Amino acid sequence: MSQSGDTPEPGFVDPFVAAYGCSPVSVAERLEFETFWAQCETDWRHHDAADLAADLAAEFAAEFAADAAQYSGLTDREEAGPGFADDLPDDAADDAADDVAAGLAAGLAAGLAAGLAAGLAAGLAAGLAADWAGDGNLLQRRQAQFVDRVVYLERVIAWAQASKAEVLADAWNYTSSIAETGRPLAGPGREHDWDATFAAQQGLIAEMACALRIPSGTASGLIQQSRALVESRPLTLDALRRGQISLRHVRRLLDQLDSVPTSVHTDLEAVLLLHAKKLTTAQFDDKARKIRERFHPDSITTRRARCLADRTVMLYPDNDGMATLWMRAAGEDLLAIYHRVTDTARSLQGPGESRTLAQLRADVAVDLLACGVTETGLGAGVGATVNVTVPVLTLLGRSDEPAELEGYGPIDPHTARR
Repeated sequence: MSQSGDTPEPGFVDPFVAAYGCSPVSVAERLEFETFWAQCETDWRHHDAADLAADLAAEFAAEFAADAAQYSGLTDREEAGPGFADDLPDDAADDAADDVAAGLAAGLAAGLAAGLAAGLAAGLAAGLAADWAGDGNLLQRRQAQFVDRVVYLERVIAWAQASKAEVLADAWNYTSSIAETGRPLAGPGREHDWDATFAAQQGLIAEMACALRIPSGTASGLIQQSRALVESRPLTLDALRRGQISLRHVRRLLDQLDSVPTSVHTDLEAVLLLHAKKLTTAQFDDKARKIRERFHPDSITTRRARCLADRTVMLYPDNDGMATLWMRAAGEDLLAIYHRVTDTARSLQGPGESRTLAQLRADVAVDLLACGVTETGLGAGVGATVNVTVPVLTLLGRSDEPAELEGYGPIDPHTARR
């Protein structure tokens, strides 16, 4: 059931509901979306019709041009017809016949191509494409139509994401503006109480987190990203709304802008947008890091020394007894580590080795880190330790109840017994 109580038509999905998850609040909101939707569909259909018409017109024009070439043989008055250039000398009459024949052939071919293109485009746009179903290039055109439709839907998604950012920014500003200010319970022991504005903002974050089924931290980041996009980066927001870039490009671009002083944000944004519109996300990320270096006023040496304070190692538990170990440190150190792990893994490859290179890398890294052996042998004999809580019956092999690995979670009984 819809919010109005109407039962939707079977198999029909309201584009607005698909984009927003709810019905439009106002007639103007529905009209804006449907206008954009209709324009996308019109562009898509006309594009398909024009492409098909151009292909067929070119094929027919080539055939008719070959037939029309016979007129080029009209080189005397008899072949040209009675009364043709009777008052001209023989050479002049022959030249005139050649000119007329050549003009006729060119005009016929050009007129045929233009007429076919215009006629087919109009016919196909009106739904007459079925008449050409027997053409040999139908499969390629049909595949191209699928691609065009996906691109079209991607534009709709980008438009919806831009609109979502605007709604989140509006919600934040509205919540902040109507909240009461001050600390009504100020006094000893109340120094860390939330004021009314902060409490209202945290309430909005909690509401969004519940509605979108995401953690509060993720919801907070989404709102702040939306505010930055709407309030500070209108060019990027417009590019997203037009479907020229994706939300992934937007996030990479905002990350790069956050890492430079605000004085260069506008200039850097303009340059990055040019590349974001034509590169994949990975390609753009690599290009953006290089461009950023030219805009940052501080030297890379100064920035590296400052960022080294952020080095850390983190563990992310995963399903099925797996986890991810994440490390942030100096780039050259981590690159050296990666190369050492890779070189050692490659040395283990051979006819009798069934593990892939990726698996060998992981096994080598685990061995080096768990055993604590450095390149000079420092730390040899120092093993890694973990704390495991194992149920008694599981330890005795009489139960398959999972054990608990401290700092991670449940693990399988076989691993716990080792």
